[in-house]
Order: sequence, then C-alpha cells, then structure tokens
Amino acid sequence: MENIEDGLDLMSLNKVALDLNISQQGSALSFLIKNMYECFIKRDAARILINPLVLTEDDDLVAANCRVIIDENAIFRQQEMQMIRD
Repeated sequence: MENIEDGLDLMSLNKVALDLNISQQGSALSFLIKNMYECFIKRDAARILINPLVLTEDDDLVAANCRVIIDENAIFRQQEMQMIRD
C-alpha cells in the first residue's frame, strides 16, 4: 500500500487511462486525477463528484459538471472555500 503523503505516481495514473481504453487522453486524465487528489489533501475534500466526464468528438476529456464537498469538520481551515460556497 502506498503512503498517502507520497502522492500519486505517473505509472499508476497512466495505467488508469490504459484500463479505460483512453490512452490518447492519458495526459489529460492524469492531470485531472492528480488535481482531484491534491484537492482532497489540501482542501479537506470529503467528496468530489464529476458527472459527466465527457470524451468529446475532438478526443478532449472534459469534466462537464463538478461538485466539491469540503469536510464540515475542517471548514475552519478552508476560509477561502467558504467565500465561493454556493
């Protein structure tokens, strides 16, 4: 098992794209997953929802709708997130 503080390694991220049969979008998917991971760690996210994640006709990967839920017990550490709360 990997240490959560070590972050994600590029090989694991590329494997996700291969497993999903979207290797051409591997870079974009790696970028998305890496940033979601960092959001969980730095912003105390309890949940990140992306629905839908779209592969366009131009083979671009787009998070068409996203929602980030911050852990209520950690909101005091995330004052700037309070400002953009909907």
